[in-house]
Amino acid sequence: GNSPFARPPKRLPAGPAPPLPGAAAMGVASGGDDGDGAVEIGGRPLGAGACVALVVAWIAAWSAAHFLLWYAWNRGRIPLASREPVECYRRRLCRSQAYCVLAVLGGIHLWSTYSWGPEDMVRLFTAEHQVFFTMAIAHWVVAIFEDLCCVKYLGAGMDVRFLTAGHAESSERNFQAFSDTLVLAYMLHHCMAIGSFAAVTALHLCSGLGVCGLIFELPVLLMNHREFVVCREEPPEWFCDDGRLKRFWRALAMLFFVARGGPTLLYLYAVCFWWRATQSLTVLEQAIFHLSAIFFTILNASLAVYLYAWRNSDLQQARLNAAGRGRPPTP
Repeated sequence: GNSPFARPPKRLPAGPAPPLPGAAAMGVASGGDDGDGAVEIGGRPLGAGACVALVVAWIAAWSAAHFLLWYAWNRGRIPLASREPVECYRRRLCRSQAYCVLAVLGGIHLWSTYSWGPEDMVRLFTAEHQVFFTMAIAHWVVAIFEDLCCVKYLGAGMDVRFLTAGHAESSERNFQAFSDTLVLAYMLHHCMAIGSFAAVTALHLCSGLGVCGLIFELPVLLMNHREFVVCREEPPEWFCDDGRLKRFWRALAMLFFVARGGPTLLYLYAVCFWWRATQSLTVLEQAIFHLSAIFFTILNASLAVYLYAWRNSDLQQARLNAAGRGRPPTP
């Protein structure tokens, strides 16, 4: 019951299949069983029906986590399902943190099974990849509904003057326009992420693309932490200290460069030096590979601009707090 879209590698000869590169690191034989019919853990990919069931199960799990994680973190002292947008926003952040932790750990684990070369990153595909990729698909499906419930908080304390180099006033109208643009960008990102993970899962190819998508979440751990702070009524002491805030943003920038810049450099390397392997893919597979890589590279460049504006906005607010002035809460 493998996916009807999957096809065997072109370079493999007829007869017994040799071990996949990197498969030994996962304790997996390319044949998929150990001789007595038992499939080893992490072995051959699951069928299409099993993948659909995994997506549905993950959606149910993430939907429950949306309510339960924040409720448990507060030890039951808050309503379980408050309809207040700010509470939905906090539940969104809490669930996102859980996803990011699992995604980063899963991405690092899967990356550790690769050898340096295109074959593993293109051809190696196991049930473990499917578990994490279906988890990501479900996460972004749930994220669409979460973001639509708390649109006005997605700006995360942005002062639009720092995004427009002072050409726009910091008014509620301009902030609303910024929020509307941001939510459209989020929806586009979420849909593209769903499509990329789904394509990789269906084709049983280019697993390296999906693994990079998991590792992408590393800087989001600090971004979510900052957003928790922004939506508090009283910011913590470190968020009002110019020096400590700069150290926080330096750490976030370093994680962003490693987790987002690294995959971009890997893509450029693949285009320059692994072009034979990528050209062995079908036209559809090449289109998915290049379109996903280019889209998220552009998106990361845009996000870097927003992060720089958020940094400047935070530092300005820290100086205002030090002067005892403080800014009003996010409209």
